[in-house]
Amino acid sequence: MKIAEALQQAQTALLPLQDSIALEVTLAFVLKKDKSFLFVHPEFELKEEQIQAFSDLVDRLKIGEPLAQIIGVKEFYGRDFAVNEHVLIPRPESEFLVEYVVNWVKNVKNVNNVEKVRNVKDVKNVKISTNADGVRILDVGTGSGNILLSILKELPSARGVGVDVSNEALKMAQKNLLLLQMESQAQLMESFLMEKVEGEFNVVVANLPYIGTETFNFVSDNTFKFEPHVALFGGSDGLELYRQLFQQLNDRKSLPELFLGEFGFGQSEKMQELLTEYFPQCKRQIIQDYAGIDRVFVVHNLH
Repeated sequence: MKIAEALQQAQTALLPLQDSIALEVTLAFVLKKDKSFLFVHPEFELKEEQIQAFSDLVDRLKIGEPLAQIIGVKEFYGRDFAVNEHVLIPRPESEFLVEYVVNWVKNVKNVNNVEKVRNVKDVKNVKISTNADGVRILDVGTGSGNILLSILKELPSARGVGVDVSNEALKMAQKNLLLLQMESQAQLMESFLMEKVEGEFNVVVANLPYIGTETFNFVSDNTFKFEPHVALFGGSDGLELYRQLFQQLNDRKSLPELFLGEFGFGQSEKMQELLTEYFPQCKRQIIQDYAGIDRVFVVHNLH
């Protein structure tokens, strides 16, 4: 069977469940080739074991298993991150957190007039020269490490710590840390939120589980079935872990200059109430993601 024939057969079997890109990525994974190889060599003859391996993976796609888990890799902020069933698959909307932090460190850190910084575009427009020397970043609920490592890759002189309650997730984060050769920039540790974290940080970023078990229960069947529940669910309304993190921050003597995190669809009003309750003295914002959905809270000047 040729490449073109294998893809056509798989596409026919999966329609309308999967797009052709997923099948192309899967076949390239089986062949250990770049996806472009498929287009350049459509007449390439597959070996029997390659046909069987591709068929087995197509069966996994058919039942809804995420492509990223099948091939063990997910692209995020322009880089490949290793993933498995123990970590949440990185989502494109979380790139917003990376971009905001990077631009804040590069252009806004130590700027007093933070009122004019309303979104990522505004951050880009504030051109204050600074570097990341001495900047320390804490990533709470690091998972695969995609957010922390992406930020640090853009800020080579910054340093960071990623924490997670899941030891299995930390193993995957450690794998990505080594793959990206970032041993000198990042540390990983097991901790429930900031419980075991010591020291001061300029930035704290969090992407905690925010799906509710009773309300704000917006989760697809495939996500519920295949991704780790510890990384998905955050109490009855999805915000319980954020409440606990907010309290931990309030209990600390040294607070960050910037604190931001991601939350879910429909939770904006409740999140604003929580930010007002826990950080009444701070500048608080709710910012929309690239799709125009309220997605990120930002708290400035906590100290």
